[in-house]
Amino acid sequence: MVDEAQRSGGSAAAAWAQVVRARLYGRLLFLLSVGLVFMTLAGMQLVDAWIDILAFAVVLVLAAIVPETGESQAGVSTAGSSSDPAFADAVRLFADALPEPCIVLDRRSTVVHLNADARQQFPGVVLGSPLAFTLRFPGLLAAIEAVRGSNASESIELHQTVPTDTWYKVTVAPLAPGDPVNDGVLVITMQNLTEGKRLESLRSDFIANASHELRTPLT
Repeated sequence: MVDEAQRSGGSAAAAWAQVVRARLYGRLLFLLSVGLVFMTLAGMQLVDAWIDILAFAVVLVLAAIVPETGESQAGVSTAGSSSDPAFADAVRLFADALPEPCIVLDRRSTVVHLNADARQQFPGVVLGSPLAFTLRFPGLLAAIEAVRGSNASESIELHQTVPTDTWYKVTVAPLAPGDPVNDGVLVITMQNLTEGKRLESLRSDFIANASHELRTPLT
């Protein structure tokens, strides 16, 4: 009886150790995938270095406190391999950590993920729908096609007039060019340039007014 209990306890301990090893291995693969995504996007100069560091820190915290699940959010798994959910999770967490709008497209230009800023700034963009159906900016769509043809990042300025005048520097970049699984996945980030445009307009107006005053003779 005692030997049987000991064997049962030993089997349970061995099984638990195997589960722990599997979870640790899964977390290690996840962090390696995160690092791969960060290095890829940083190499394409998609984000500033301080944003890259901040996003990586956020992901490390989330990896430590968020319990593992066997499910991925609907639609996001198409950003990576169905057999590699850690890569898709890394892409999603990176996008969510960015302090600016970020949209992820699959090879068919269908929206597979967008972060909170993108949902707030572009409420018409629908997860699971082609981007061209909901975000009709010819310059952006042309940049997407150019990136698909060259596998190199493209940057454009986008001017949104509704609900207010807003300027963005939009960068479209391939996530993993040449990768057999993730080839065609694109990451779109949008840096708000509105404040800088306003300051530039004020500066131009000031210079024009000052020049006019200097040319006006005193009476």
